[in-house]
Parts: sequence; C-alpha cells; structure tokens
Amino acid sequence: MHVGGVEVGEAAEALERYLGDPMLATNQVSFSRSVHLDEIEAFPRAMLRRLQTVGTQSHLVPRELGGNFEAFDELMALNRVISRRDLTLAIAYGQTYLGAAPIWVGGSDTLKRQLADIILNGGAGALALTEEEHGSDVLASEFFAQRVDGGFLLSGRKWLINNGTEGKTLTIFARTATNGGPRGFSLFLFDRERAAPSCVRPVPKVLTLGIRGADISGIELERCFVPDAALVGDVGLGLEITLKALQITRTLCAGFSLGAADSAIRLAARFAAERRLYQGFALDIPDVRAQLSEAFLDLLAADIVSRAGARALHVSTEQMSVWSAVVKYFVPTLSEEITRTSAGILGARHYLRGGHASGVFQKLLRDNSLIGLFDGSAAVNLQAIAQNLRTLLSAGLAGEQATLPDRLARIFNPKCPLEAFVPNRLEVFCRGADDAVGGLPATLERISKVHAHDSIVPSLAAELLLARDEIATEVTELHAKVGTAAIRTAEMMQLARRYCALHCAASCLHTLVWSALAPEAIATMPAIVDRLLGRARIARRSRVGVDRDAIIGWLQRLIDQHLAMSVVPFPLAKSGAVEENP
Repeated sequence: MHVGGVEVGEAAEALERYLGDPMLATNQVSFSRSVHLDEIEAFPRAMLRRLQTVGTQSHLVPRELGGNFEAFDELMALNRVISRRDLTLAIAYGQTYLGAAPIWVGGSDTLKRQLADIILNGGAGALALTEEEHGSDVLASEFFAQRVDGGFLLSGRKWLINNGTEGKTLTIFARTATNGGPRGFSLFLFDRERAAPSCVRPVPKVLTLGIRGADISGIELERCFVPDAALVGDVGLGLEITLKALQITRTLCAGFSLGAADSAIRLAARFAAERRLYQGFALDIPDVRAQLSEAFLDLLAADIVSRAGARALHVSTEQMSVWSAVVKYFVPTLSEEITRTSAGILGARHYLRGGHASGVFQKLLRDNSLIGLFDGSAAVNLQAIAQNLRTLLSAGLAGEQATLPDRLARIFNPKCPLEAFVPNRLEVFCRGADDAVGGLPATLERISKVHAHDSIVPSLAAELLLARDEIATEVTELHAKVGTAAIRTAEMMQLARRYCALHCAASCLHTLVWSALAPEAIATMPAIVDRLLGRARIARRSRVGVDRDAIIGWLQRLIDQHLAMSVVPFPLAKSGAVEENP
C-alpha cells in the first residue's frame, strides 16, 4: 500500500532522508540549530514547519479520517527519527497525538472529523490534564464543567501542558459531578478560535531544566462556553477514556527514549573511536569497550520491547494496561542509564555547551530525563503493575491459548502484517493476561524444534520460567504476610521492577524465536536476554559469555553504514545528505 507515493513501512526512512544529517549545521533540523534554540529557550517553529512540509502530521490521523496512520510501530519509528535530532521538536510533534488520542478512542464521528481537519491543516494540539495543586491525582481535579442549555461552561486552571499556548486545540479533563469520583469527570475538545477571548487567560510558560524551548504552559478559563458537540464520549467517561488513551501514548513515549539513546551511544562511540589517549584510542581501553557494549545491549533490548509494545496495541489490545506500563517504566529507565554511561565515555565533553557535535549532548542528557515523567511517572507505572502482579502471575497468564502462537508471531516478527487497531478493544483494568510472559511455554516448545541444537537458548527460556515462578512465590508470600496492604509496600514495587525485566527478557526471547533476524542480532540476543535476567532474578550467575569485540564491531558497522541501532535496523541519512522531495 502506498501513501503519498511512499510505502507506509518506509515513512521513517523517507523522513530521515528529508531531514538529512543532524551533524551538518546548515540543515534546518540539526544539532547546531537545536542547541541554539535551547540556549535562547525558543520554540522550534521553523523545525515544525519543516515536518509539516512533508506531511508528517498526517501520521497522527487515522487513514479513515484522511490521514496516513496505519500502525503504531511506524508512528514510533517516526518519533524516533525526530527524537534522535531534537527531543524538544519531537515532543512538540508528539503532544498533538497526546491531545488527539482521547478523541480517536472515545470521540464522536463528528468530533473525530473536526480534529482530523485541524491536524491535517497544521494545527497543534495538547492534553490539558494536570493541575498545579493536584499533580498526578487527577481525581482531585477542580477544573469544572457546568451543564447549560446547548453545552457546558468550563472554568478552572490547567497547568504543565505541553503545547499549552501553541496548541490550537486542547483536550480538557474536567469535573462534571460535584462529588467527583470515577464517573464524575468528562473530556472536552476545546478550540481556541471558537472561544470568546474574554473568558480565556494564558498561564505563563514554566521554566524547565530540559526541553527549554518547549511550550510548557497552561490555560485558565472562566465560564467559557463549549457546545454539546465538544463533549468526548458521554458525560462521566472522562477518566475511562483518558486511561485508555494513555495506554497508547505511554507506549509511544518509547520512541522519544530510543531516539535519545541512539544519539547518545552514537556520539560516545564516535568520540571514543577518534579520541587519542595513552598512545592509543579511547575505544581501546577495556573499561570503555565494556561500558559501550553494555549500553548497546541495553539499547537493543529497549528497541525490541518498544516495537513489541507498539505491535501489541494491534494484536493484544485488551492487555495494554500491562504492556504500556511495562514499556513506559522500562524503556525510559534504560535510556537514562544509556545516556549516563555515554556521558561517562565522553568525559568532560558531555558537559560542554559547544564544541563536540555542537554541544548537543548536554541538551540531550537534560531533555531525556523528562521522558520518564510523561504520561505517568515511573512510580505511577510501577504501581499499576504492582496492583496487578497477583493476577498476572496466577494460572492462565496468557490470553486465548488457541491463538497464542499466532499472536506471538504477529507481535514479535516485524515482517508479519498487522490488523487494524480497534480502540474499543482497550480495557481499563488488567484481566490477568500478558502474552509476553504467558507465552513463554509456547516459545519454549518452539525452541525445542527450532533451536534444539543450541543449548544456551533453551537454558535461558527455562530460567525465565524459573524467574516467573520465583516472583509469583514472593508475591504470594507478601500478600499472606500483610494482606491487601501488600500492593503499597516497597517490596511489591521491587517485585514490579523484576516483573518488568522478566516481561522484557521474554520479549527478547520471543523476538529471537519468532523472527528472522540478521546473524549479528541472532548472535547477540542471548547476551541481551541474559543481561535482563540479571534484573529479574535476585541471585544468578551469567550463563552467556559476552564477546565484546563482536558487539563493538556490530555497533561500529551500524554507525559506519548509517543504520539505526536496532535488531531490525533501517537506513539513516548519510553524512551531509538532504532530500528535498522525498
């Protein structure tokens, strides 16, 4: 299928060619320009226009509404392409989808068409969810929507909205029942241009450590009328629709982390290969090679987990309350570890606001630390997993067993076609199914046929099942000890962290077994799984010997050949190349 003359699966590659090499200062979307805008705390309008010129915003709109969106793994790849250049730009682009997701999930056909037209014509959007006094406690929100003839009067103040001033539309979370409660809130699509100016007051930009040019601001409304047609879904469904939409956006946040981590390792590896120290190169130092290889393994793990989560939105949609929380906790956490490791390799240069790569690393390091806070912090996502661990680790962990092998193939083999995303299949609460962990027995059976000659892969699979049983036992014991209070303990949060690592290790094993990977990826995958097992089990010895020279060699080939750091790499812009008409 073609979209605008470009194969849908090639959209990220086309955008890469169009944006060109970020190291080239004369390119409009370059490290040099990103650092300059960050220094003056300026919003990247010209860069956004560059994205709009090639129609990138069309990938935020479903195809049936006139856009080019078809699959979440492709949208994540687009996010990654932008993020590796400038997280401020990527987040400004991505926030429009954050505002649109509740409408795609729960809005009327009329509302969907209205928003689609706005986005396709270049209008930015945002989600107005949080309030300064209440933070992530959205059930304490005071912003109120009063029912009147023909619509509602919106009153209150929303804060820390990305695109809060630039957004033409805001999807506003408002109290519609005086007593609040799960059914006491609703969502409204607010169009600035249709509102009476006298009832709208901007909330000034908030100064931040990272993404300093971002429009993180807010809005204050006083008895501002919106028509009934602006209501998203029915009155009282605001919390349900928001929680479902966040399952999508939490998963897509991984694209931000992947782009940042890719650039961090790329900059550190290039520096280490060129930097002369002690009659050799920095890359010759064993500790540098060890750190770089381990960071690269972590990035490959994050890449696998992110793609699997994006594809699971299509395949195991009912399970996304779990998948999205795992991806949103684990991938930004790995990305922050990767950027810190890369900073250590760069040494003093990671701290400079000029010089090496235009001084972009210090901006990347600051920007990347914010991703873990978006759409629910690490603590929020871990708590969601902790609350469901007992159910997740009980019998019948996977979904429908008869179709499980087919689901595993479609999630973990990127070449398998995906069915259309069906928002109505999203569920607020976990029902105990997680195909990543629950699919381990099916993958172990396939391993016995496909990898019977290889002792290490079956051994790792068996150890993953042991890790699952260990975590299940500890969860049961903790519940027996403290009862329902167990879900709020520090011990349960640690078990949730281990479950995330187990889910991610299982995802990597499934990818190895159900995909057709390149030889380098196949050779490296046991080391990735083994490394994740170290996070899932408290006491274990590594079963895999790590060939650091082979790993560093693969890393350097990806850099030299201008390929993304992925087990399924795609071409990046070549040095100095810009394609004006992709």
